[in-house]
Amino acid sequence: MAAQFGVPQKAVALEELRAVKPESVKSDELVELYGAEWVSDLCAKYSEFAEKAREMLLAGEIGKDQKQVFDFDQRDDGRFKEYLLAFHETGRMSRVIKEAISYTMLNKLKSAKDRKKLEDVAFTLIKIEEPIPRNVPEPENPDEPPLPGGEEGGEETELADLMRELDDLHLPEGHTELLGGAEADLAPELSRLMEQESSRLKAFFGRDIEVPPLPEGITKEQLEYWYEMGYKLEYWPKLIMQEDAEYPGWQHKPGKRHTPGGSSGIEFYDVLAQIQNLPKNKSNPNLQDLAPNELPGTWLLRDTRPKPNYDDGNQQYENDSIMRATLEELARTGILNTEAKSGLRNNIHPQVFAKPEFWQAMAKMLNLPPGAIVRLPRAIEANVMGQGKGYHDTDTYEWNEECYESGVRLISGYSGYGGASYVGWDDYPDGGIGFRPLVIFP
Repeated sequence: MAAQFGVPQKAVALEELRAVKPESVKSDELVELYGAEWVSDLCAKYSEFAEKAREMLLAGEIGKDQKQVFDFDQRDDGRFKEYLLAFHETGRMSRVIKEAISYTMLNKLKSAKDRKKLEDVAFTLIKIEEPIPRNVPEPENPDEPPLPGGEEGGEETELADLMRELDDLHLPEGHTELLGGAEADLAPELSRLMEQESSRLKAFFGRDIEVPPLPEGITKEQLEYWYEMGYKLEYWPKLIMQEDAEYPGWQHKPGKRHTPGGSSGIEFYDVLAQIQNLPKNKSNPNLQDLAPNELPGTWLLRDTRPKPNYDDGNQQYENDSIMRATLEELARTGILNTEAKSGLRNNIHPQVFAKPEFWQAMAKMLNLPPGAIVRLPRAIEANVMGQGKGYHDTDTYEWNEECYESGVRLISGYSGYGGASYVGWDDYPDGGIGFRPLVIFP
């Protein structure tokens, strides 16, 4: 664990190591801030706890009555690290560590009794002193009192007060800027999320992509709620994804000839006109002014949870209790088909996605601002956003927004047929086909 932060470790045989998720944030900043000794101590105590959690799970001390099989593995270690990097806050690291444990491990347990049992173990084993930051520069004029609002410099003071208030929300890096407002010229910090998106898009497309201002009308409560639910704000440009285009992040292009052996699904690029001109698609307001292979050119809110592997129709998406409660209510009121009465994301009839009541429930569940539209991902969106682990490598499908023929809807994502490259169709509820909502901001 300590090695993930760049703390020097003893040599370990390569065959003893397992692959870990590549870093998205530099780890050496945390080590430089708090010191290698403190980080190593934390990692050692976390590792002891993680091993104990795995032993408890294997022994049936926790999670015994849960139908969905799960485990605690190195992915949780990586998520713990990423949480600390995203939320580290001087003077509150003990609290951040507790929140990270809840996020990565405790939330996997459905029983409150099991969560409490594991929580007690965690906070017994992970006792660590609050770190003292190193190399923190002193203020230039420590004895100079702050300027009151209304006098010269008052605007900067108000902005600083606002940013401190937003920091108390413990939101992901970049989301605080959105809460402070969309006026990027107020302070450099307010444009950080846009800069992060610029960096992400440059890594994906291999060139600079202009990122527009953040969407308006979003509250701090909404952002906090979305983050807790596993949703992420992203910008994707209005761009035609030509089949012969070469982008660093686009390794799995959609269509039959890009699947293993070129033998699975439909030839997506050969049927673009058929998809676009299908009356059902032409009358769908969510598909207007977009070619089937065109990205939307908007800020959007996407569901980042992994697509589960197939489990005889009983598979569940991670941390999905709110969605399940919503689907159970839709089943109770007759909006869902009878096969979907369990409240899982699979076994939903494709005709359900044409019902306004279904999407009204999704919008209410997500607490969307006025003007935001929630729908299924289009095939090209599912492909581009599903290039990595958690979508490309799991053996279930998901529904897409477009129809392929009358009464037939596109599906994608099955790892056995090429993962993100696979695009097929179906017309009936299936235990192996799930869905995820996608929010489009105006």
